Amino acid sequence: MNATTQMTPNVDNAQEISAIQALYQKMFRAMVDKDMKAMAEVHDASFVLVHMTGSRMNRDEYFDAVKDWWKYLALAIGSLLVLYFGIRVTRMIFRLIVFLLCVAAGFLGAVCLEPLLSPWLSPRMPEALTRFMTSQHAGYALGFLICYLVATLIISFIPRKMRGGREAEKV
Repeated sequence: MNATTQMTPNVDNAQEISAIQALYQKMFRAMVDKDMKAMAEVHDASFVLVHMTGSRMNRDEYFDAVKDWWKYLALAIGSLLVLYFGIRVTRMIFRLIVFLLCVAAGFLGAVCLEPLLSPWLSPRMPEALTRFMTSQHAGYALGFLICYLVATLIISFIPRKMRGGREAEKV
């Protein structure tokens, strides 16, 4: 049997097809006209609508959505807003985590670099500055800044593809 003979409907199939088409036309017309009586004739009591998102509505919920379409629209807009703000909050949380990692690197640098920087800074610090801080405190501050900047630079050079940024979407 070739594809042409498979696609050619026989008389029984043609009648079934036109009956199904008529039923769909009645269903869509009833939905557009919000004719609940006609919709009840077309939809069985066990009818369940499965939306393309995977959400399910029983017959009564579906009829309510057709009658009060604005509720369904409000629900859809609400879902989109939750999704949008969820993504925004997630991005802010990840940015906060990256910031905290940089700060942690700065503190680690302050502790590790202070013994190297303090003796080097002691003779080089102006006298006016030594009234406000010791060379040890300046070593902590400089060590923090150096390591914070290095961590920030390393993160900024990670390709956007690895970070999941907008450039990754274009590829």
